[in-house]
Amino acid sequence: MSNSTDTERVGFLGLGIMGSRMAANVARAGFPLTVWTHTPGKAERWASEHGARPASTPAAVAEQSDIVISMVVDGEQVASVLLGTGGVIESARPGLLCVDMSTIAPPDSRRIGAALRERDVSMLDAPVTGSSPRAEEGTLTIMAGGEAQDFERVLPLLETMGTLIRHVGELGQGEALKLINNSLGAANAAAVAICDQLAWSFALSSANRGVSSSKSTRLVATTVAAAIAATLTGAVNAGCARWVRAGALRSDRGRPPSQVLTWALVMRASAGASGPATR
Repeated sequence: MSNSTDTERVGFLGLGIMGSRMAANVARAGFPLTVWTHTPGKAERWASEHGARPASTPAAVAEQSDIVISMVVDGEQVASVLLGTGGVIESARPGLLCVDMSTIAPPDSRRIGAALRERDVSMLDAPVTGSSPRAEEGTLTIMAGGEAQDFERVLPLLETMGTLIRHVGELGQGEALKLINNSLGAANAAAVAICDQLAWSFALSSANRGVSSSKSTRLVATTVAAAIAATLTGAVNAGCARWVRAGALRSDRGRPPSQVLTWALVMRASAGASGPATR
């Protein structure tokens, strides 16, 4: 098996909204590509359109791949395609590298990785942030956890799918940071929604008291609510940042991972950055 990603063969499991676009960028970059997905016939159609090779099972993908990417719905599906009947592990060879780009629980990543290691197969968790247009453009943000040498090996492949790429520590750390990012976004959205309602309540309350409900009144109300929202979201952002800096992402040996290069707010703010991928 080759150890150079310039010539390594790639397998892709999962051709949904995100996976199909990500795999298309891999194919365009010239990597030999074998694909599989749950929907019967879809892999064959996709492969014919993108110059790839379809496979009937994840195990068949692994037979023809040096690096296997999975992009599926949840931890149960990741375990199924990698460890289940007809899964990657059935035909895995020593030196195979599995890169799971799904969003699943960190303990699931570590459990699946441990099972793969028994067969001398390595694993990275590399979840992404960004919507389907960014997947199509190849401008996703990717947070990878796992061994440094595995990250270096797969980086040229990740660069076909993303522009902001970070190695954030051991296996499971990528998923942990992704979940922090998701929590941050959800809390911010909730704060803005609450304050938007506050703004309209303020305007309606003013109207009921005989105060003009003109555009200027609503503008003042919205400005006040926006200031409150900024305070709330700022507190959430700062809290997540302290969580990460204080060692919420720690290795099993109790040391902060040396590759945590950014805290949650910076990762979220820089998700739209352009330019070359960085380690």
